[in-house]
Amino acid sequence: MARRFGVRQQLVTTTELTLESFAANGPQRCYHCKQHLFNRLLAVTQQAGIQPLCDGSNQDDLQDYRPGLKALRELGIRSPLLETGFTKADIRELSRQLSLPTWDAPTCACLASRFPYGTRITSVRLAQIETCEDWLRQHRFSCFRVRYHGALARIEIPPR
Repeated sequence: MARRFGVRQQLVTTTELTLESFAANGPQRCYHCKQHLFNRLLAVTQQAGIQPLCDGSNQDDLQDYRPGLKALRELGIRSPLLETGFTKADIRELSRQLSLPTWDAPTCACLASRFPYGTRITSVRLAQIETCEDWLRQHRFSCFRVRYHGALARIEIPPR
């Protein structure tokens, strides 16, 4: 997308798995992850003189348990879609009108959300979920989640 629109892209490495508050996977995992991620991004954007730093939160995010939103507020991260009242449906429709190739892309939640609270998150376990979801994508499934349950995985796919 960056190349398509001529936008400079910079990859930023983060190390969430080194944070015990993330890897232990308690109910505040997302808060700690967002603190880590956006502190890192703030350092990069401030060094480049880019202000403000924004994220893609929207009105629908207020309907779910999202402890990461608190971290964003604490760090002063702007959420223009949320601030202007956009829902996911609004974003898809405007994206379609603008002919963006992602207008009908399936939602892409963080892989850490596939683990029940209290189940330790490791790079091996994340790779297992990612491998399974890649297989589903390769076999033309577009709306799914793979949930980690130790020796089992639960694959969620709509009936259609």
